[in-house]
Amino acid sequence: MIKFCTTLAAAALVWLGPATAHAHAFGERYDLPLPLWLYLVGAGAAVGFSFLILAIFARGAAGSSGYPAFNLLRLAVVRPLASLPVLGAVRGLSAALFVFLLIAGFFGNQDGAFENIVPTAVWVIWWVGLAYVSALLGDLWSLINPWKIFSVWTEALVRRLDAQNATSMGFALPAKLGIWPAVILFAIFSWMELVWTERDSPSGVATLIIAYSAITWGGMYLFGREQWLHRGEAFTVLYGLFARFAPFDARIVRTEDGARREWNLRPPAVGLLSSGRATLAMTAFVILTLSTVTLDGLIESPLWAKTTYWVLSYISPERIPALGFMSPSTMVLTAGVILAPLLLFSIYAVFSQAIVWAIPERTAAAATSHRLTAMGMARVFVWTLVPIAIAYHLAHFLSFFLVFGQFVIPLASDPLGYGWDLFGTADYQVNIGIVGARFVWITSVLAIVAGHVAAVYLAHVAALRTFADRRLAMITQYPMLLLMIAYTITSLWILSQPIVE
Repeated sequence: MIKFCTTLAAAALVWLGPATAHAHAFGERYDLPLPLWLYLVGAGAAVGFSFLILAIFARGAAGSSGYPAFNLLRLAVVRPLASLPVLGAVRGLSAALFVFLLIAGFFGNQDGAFENIVPTAVWVIWWVGLAYVSALLGDLWSLINPWKIFSVWTEALVRRLDAQNATSMGFALPAKLGIWPAVILFAIFSWMELVWTERDSPSGVATLIIAYSAITWGGMYLFGREQWLHRGEAFTVLYGLFARFAPFDARIVRTEDGARREWNLRPPAVGLLSSGRATLAMTAFVILTLSTVTLDGLIESPLWAKTTYWVLSYISPERIPALGFMSPSTMVLTAGVILAPLLLFSIYAVFSQAIVWAIPERTAAAATSHRLTAMGMARVFVWTLVPIAIAYHLAHFLSFFLVFGQFVIPLASDPLGYGWDLFGTADYQVNIGIVGARFVWITSVLAIVAGHVAAVYLAHVAALRTFADRRLAMITQYPMLLLMIAYTITSLWILSQPIVE
């Protein structure tokens, strides 16, 4: 029955590899009730209109950084969720699942992506689903990160056996290095998510987990757990970045009387307002995140297929240096993975330079305490790109998550593909019609517009905090507004291609 479900899903979604996330290939063409250009223009106009509303009514103090928040742990019904036994049980379950996935990856059925739970757990639940959780509920990853959990347990065990024995070399990461280790590791992951041919192989994914574990625990041993987590562990940085958008914020507040836990309910996106000016490495990380999800959508479009065909027909395979593990088409996609963030960064830098040009020369000296350079402005406004990345992640992957996520049901009963039926769900038939192209299109339009409206709001507040004069702050937002409108139209067009073409 699982093989039957797999055949259906493969026929509907064209290709079996879950990491490629062909989330919009439904095997049906959706005829939009209005011409596509009207949707694109309307979405761009909605983003522009939101800027107009903010310009008229949003007149908050330029230096204000506070926001309303309510600690949910004040409620008796919520407090048990943050108790040590509950948190300990969640961490224990996460650690157990981590070990089980490694066992399933190496010793389970290797015949297909849906005969083993590992590819679904990693690419669908963890990569796509946890990003949703981070953006909508908060930083769950900081609680369930298995590399962090095993590090904490190991440290506690070592101290119990020998209090004088250190679990870290205690080397300091150079301050100038910033989070570049996390940027490099996430760039490698982006290539694997988009290009790597073994991403649907259970043993291949398990091997990848082992390799990343060695890097992560090695970094923790050399530089200390917290230092490596926040500067070298790519997914602590990524999910923490998404969590700044979430309306929930879990934290430990240290006072003279000790420490207390808080789980605050706050307005969405305000966590990005208190981030200050980003480092160059963080700017690169945000751009890389946005380019990854954008390219993931672009490679499903007819434009990408035509471009790949043109490149391969113009440059014969004999002229392409053989790399052994790469086919010519894989090399083209690899080139796209490399060029996409560079192109997006270049475009963003041009608009950042336009902000500098928009400032009258006579007021430039007193305009802001930040350096009036393109890179300085890029670091100020880069947080505005985070809601766009989240919106695109939601729009692009939602149908993929809802369809392929159903494989967890049969795989829960037979996680290793041995023919088990532990919970009586092994014969569950995946409903590939749970979402249609119409649902995906409407969701995409709403998500993209909402994400860009949030970005416009963040840019408005960032400008008021950066520039002393409100009128000058408004002028400097025009280049960012043009960028937001252009990206709204472009991203919607990309998402529309697998649906309407």
